[in-house]
Amino acid sequence: MLKSIKCESLIKNTLKFSHGLNAVIGADDAHNSIGKSSILMLIDFVFSGDDFPHKCDDVIKNVGDLSVYFTFEFDKSYSFIRNTKSPEVVISLDSDKVLTIEEFRNFLQEKYGLVEYELNFRECISAFFRIYQRGNYNEKNPLCNHSKETYSSIRKRVLKLFKKYNVISELERLKTDLSNNKIYIKGAFNTGVVKKITKTQFNKNLNKISSLDSEIAQYKKALSSNVTDIKSILDKEVIDLKRRKDNLQKLRLSLEISASRIDANLASVNPRSSKEYNLILDFFPDVNTERLQMIDMFHSGISKIMRGKLTDEKKIIELQLAELDNDLHSIDDDLLKVVSSKEESLIVLEKLSILIENAKI
Repeated sequence: MLKSIKCESLIKNTLKFSHGLNAVIGADDAHNSIGKSSILMLIDFVFSGDDFPHKCDDVIKNVGDLSVYFTFEFDKSYSFIRNTKSPEVVISLDSDKVLTIEEFRNFLQEKYGLVEYELNFRECISAFFRIYQRGNYNEKNPLCNHSKETYSSIRKRVLKLFKKYNVISELERLKTDLSNNKIYIKGAFNTGVVKKITKTQFNKNLNKISSLDSEIAQYKKALSSNVTDIKSILDKEVIDLKRRKDNLQKLRLSLEISASRIDANLASVNPRSSKEYNLILDFFPDVNTERLQMIDMFHSGISKIMRGKLTDEKKIIELQLAELDNDLHSIDDDLLKVVSSKEESLIVLEKLSILIENAKI
């Protein structure tokens, strides 16, 4: 327990405490402002509080920084000194050791037998210092550490003080985990990591997964059976690859024909030369050449538009042909791999792993 406090700058006599109720009373003339609240704040400071240097700064302005000497009595007497200029440390007068404020709080928590509670030392005692400067003197909120403390914090602290928090601690943990999960999921959608899909797309995905699962089951069965089954699957793989290649080659031929037609059309939209006009004049001397030139200018404008459209269309076809060539090259590689491989089971295993990965997606 706290035995004494000495602060010559603030209190003339040493404050001594005994078991039971200790009271600080005013003078007989009932004169107020004699420093009762300041003494209570000083006691809080001795119990490792941080408020005195800030909320009693008027005292420090008038008398300067204070050195407070105090003694606790537990298994023996322990004497300390703490100064308002460097409140983050406490000096032990018994061992001349400098303790951080956290080390001092841990010392008090151990000596007062509060280690078993799921609270730190200040959480255990702070609410019991009902002082005007701390703003927690409202009699309607007797459990508040400070005026803005939430009910959830108060409830948790009281349950821990009465060792009842373990009853709901697991529920609190689950609630926190679920709230965090909700935040993570929302963040995943907001950042685009996970995309929202419609019910139609969801059903399509289910059908695709079902199809992949069926194919996986077929490969698994082949691996657990004999080599004949594996070869039959590979034969099917070759047939499918060839069918895909044939379809792509047909599409490529169609695109090549379209490209040839475009080249022919581009050649036919060239503007007429002046020699062609001279040939017309040789046969028809009275023809209106200005009229012919106007008609030809109109045709030239149309030709430019047609040439631009045809050129753009040809570029698209060329891109499609390049993509088809890449697909055909990939199919040829797959065919070569299947046909030339002597380890059929390895191919099936590789195919199976790809299918399983796609099914997960």
